[in-house]
Amino acid sequence: MPNPFHASFGVSPPLLVGRDGVLEDFVEALEDGPGASGRATLYTGAREATAPDGFDDSKVRTVAGNATTLKFEQSGFEES
Repeated sequence: MPNPFHASFGVSPPLLVGRDGVLEDFVEALEDGPGASGRATLYTGAREATAPDGFDDSKVRTVAGNATTLKFEQSGFEES
């Protein structure tokens, strides 16, 4: 069964014009290591969670709340 949750951060711009400061901050955060301010970790790849009877409301609320906090542009659960 495919992962029923989907989310999107949007589309990457084709060209990063005038973003030198942002890129420098990002490189600095990577160099500072885990826990550095201004750093986000994004895990990519297949993540799968299944529940034969569906996910209970508290789990759905938690995942939806996290998506809102992370400012996902789109998120939700697929109907099975």
